[in-house]
Amino acid sequence: MPIAGQKEIFAVEWKFHSTDGKYIFAHLQYWGGGIPIGDWKDTVVYTAVVTEHQKYLCNIENFGSPVDCSNFSKEYLFHATHDYTDENKCVEKYFEFYRLARVAMMIHKGYNNSDASHVYEFASSDSGFEEDGELALWISNIFSIANLGFYALVDHVKLYFFQDVSKNQERLIWKNIIQYLYDKYYPDTFNEVILSSRVFEAVMPLGYFKKTIAEFICVASEEIAEIRKQQNK
Repeated sequence: MPIAGQKEIFAVEWKFHSTDGKYIFAHLQYWGGGIPIGDWKDTVVYTAVVTEHQKYLCNIENFGSPVDCSNFSKEYLFHATHDYTDENKCVEKYFEFYRLARVAMMIHKGYNNSDASHVYEFASSDSGFEEDGELALWISNIFSIANLGFYALVDHVKLYFFQDVSKNQERLIWKNIIQYLYDKYYPDTFNEVILSSRVFEAVMPLGYFKKTIAEFICVASEEIAEIRKQQNK
């Protein structure tokens, strides 16, 4: 089976499954620190997964790096990111992360270095975090990456990517989804997930994630092209 990267560090593993003529399907799984992430049994639309990874790679400078998370534990980062984007809670407990995130968001929106002191002062205020939907969405867009693998990942894990620039490393941090709770009045929809108690983490050298994703895109794109070629014969 094709694999990009190293399972003991970070890897993307995949395998062509089938095609119905229009769509090509494949199995997909991430690996972090030797631990499988997601569910290999699920199938995803091969071309859509590759395209999603391509979009992420093209914009990777906007993801993961705006907040230096070197001083935060994996538990702190997971709950600060996940809890805030889900329910706007735990603001006081994870205040330092939200303050740094707000600074990063404001600079990302156009504040330059000369504005830095004003940005820092404004973001050091504890006002408005509970109602700051824009910050919650920004945090989710910047750090959450489970959507890259569609059903193979997003249905099974809450997965976040961070960069510790001062330590020259990157971190994948996640919890497994172990159960969905469905609304009794709307049985086809769920309104809550139960997560594993353990927070998992994989640490890799700075740039390793980007390199691995690029390798996956390159090899997978060649395979898709060959499959289409065989279809057109």
